[in-house]
Amino acid sequence: MGIRFGVCASAENAGLLAGIGFDYIELGLAYVASLPEGGYADLKAAVLGSGIKAEAFNLFFPHGIKLTGPEYEPGMVAGYAKAALARAAGLGAEIAVVGSGRSRQIPDGFPRAEAERQFAESLRIVGEAAAAHGIVAVIEPLNARESNIANSVSESLGIMEAADHPNVRVLADFFHIREMDEGYGGVLEAGDRLRHVHISNAAGRAYPKASGEDDYGRFRDALKAIGYAGRMSVEAQTADFAKDAEAAIAFLRPFFGD
Repeated sequence: MGIRFGVCASAENAGLLAGIGFDYIELGLAYVASLPEGGYADLKAAVLGSGIKAEAFNLFFPHGIKLTGPEYEPGMVAGYAKAALARAAGLGAEIAVVGSGRSRQIPDGFPRAEAERQFAESLRIVGEAAAAHGIVAVIEPLNARESNIANSVSESLGIMEAADHPNVRVLADFFHIREMDEGYGGVLEAGDRLRHVHISNAAGRAYPKASGEDDYGRFRDALKAIGYAGRMSVEAQTADFAKDAEAAIAFLRPFFGD
């Protein structure tokens, strides 16, 4: 099976994405977890009736749950992850993205080694909750403006190894790779530990529409070199969702899916 394509979007867009040829939608987990039971039931009915599932989730933690620093509480992480991932599983989740830059941000003056230990521990906790539903949690490398830990695929691999859980793996986000001028060595290093991909045009974090607008070719080559056949979600900004989503799938499927 080749790469599956989706979009990070709100649930009301699921039917539109299905209609123009996307395979899944990627929803925000913190939002889904915050819904009252009736709201979750309504969202579930809408998504499952759209023709596609929410196979992936991003925006894992609300800002109030800390993964590093003096406010980190393993019990709070565990309770939230268990409840949130149960809801995600009901919507078809197979991937849960741990980006959450504000939650994992190391506070000024806090010992980095201890923060790294905490972050790895929090990911192990998430992995345990994810395993109960057959979900893989992936660490999202974020550029240095959005986080001061796990800024590259290679660094995220080290944290993944410290977490030491089979349901914790890594993500490659083309936008953050470009922002950090990281290159694609981390993708090659990750190999089959790379379980999810985000993509956008790094110029303005726009919807990807054409091969010449960014360095997509080298990214594709790296993914092909490791035999990547997972999911690729557009995570981008737009003023015209329907138009840009249609242009994106027309470009992405033949370019990355061959």
